Amino acid sequence: LDSNASRPDPELPIELDITGMNRYSVIEMMKQSLKMYMRVGFTERDLEELKDFFFRYPLHILIIMQVIGVVQMLLTTLAFKNDISFFRGRADYTGLSSRTLATDTLQELIIFLYLFDFEGISRGGFF
Repeated sequence: LDSNASRPDPELPIELDITGMNRYSVIEMMKQSLKMYMRVGFTERDLEELKDFFFRYPLHILIIMQVIGVVQMLLTTLAFKNDISFFRGRADYTGLSSRTLATDTLQELIIFLYLFDFEGISRGGFF
């Protein structure tokens, strides 16, 4: 410290953040993972997207979102499997409405275009 009495004492701002042990453990694990991604070759922009995704919501909301995503993916896969088994080996398509097929295709296209235009979604999953 300075012995000159005409100068005021320096201010030292301290920031304290109280966090639970589980949250601290998860955050530290994520920091270590991000460092590992940097060594592997991820760019700073990629890491910023990951940080934004993981730290935007509380941990329990993130877990719920992931569970819903897995359930949705499972149901979509089962529906696709059912569609394949329906169309396999059919000689005629009696009882199948062409309007229904066109409507389903249009709905899927609208959802795809909406997600493609949405900036919060990574483009890597589309192609």
